[in-house]
Amino acid sequence: MSHGMLAIMLLAGMEGQWTGTLASGDALVRTSITRRGDALRMAIGEPHKCHIPAEVLVEDGNETRLTFNPPPNGGPFCQGLYPGEMRMARAGGGVRVTFVRAGRTWEGVLSATPGP
Repeated sequence: MSHGMLAIMLLAGMEGQWTGTLASGDALVRTSITRRGDALRMAIGEPHKCHIPAEVLVEDGNETRLTFNPPPNGGPFCQGLYPGEMRMARAGGGVRVTFVRAGRTWEGVLSATPGP
C-alpha cells in the first residue's frame, strides 16, 4: 500500500483535538486545534493569546487544506493569519500543521489530546 493510500484512509474523518508547539525559526508558540466536521478552531498561546476559526477547503489524499476565517477575538498574531490557509497531515499519532504568516512559515507536529 502506498503512503498516499494510507494517508487517504487516515484522513477520512480526521476530527479531534491536538496540542503542541509550532515553530518558525527560533520562535515558538503553544498551539491547540479542535476539529469537528469541516470546522476547525486553532488557539494560539501566550504571548499572542488568540484563536482563529478555519474551514476545510479540500482533503486530497495526504493532507487537509483549510482556509482561515476572521478571528473573533482579534489579537495581532491571529489577525495576521487571515486571509490565509493552513495545511494539516497525519504524523504518527498526531498531525503536522503548517501555515505562513507575514512571510514566515510556522510548522510543527501536534499530539492528539483526549476530548471532553
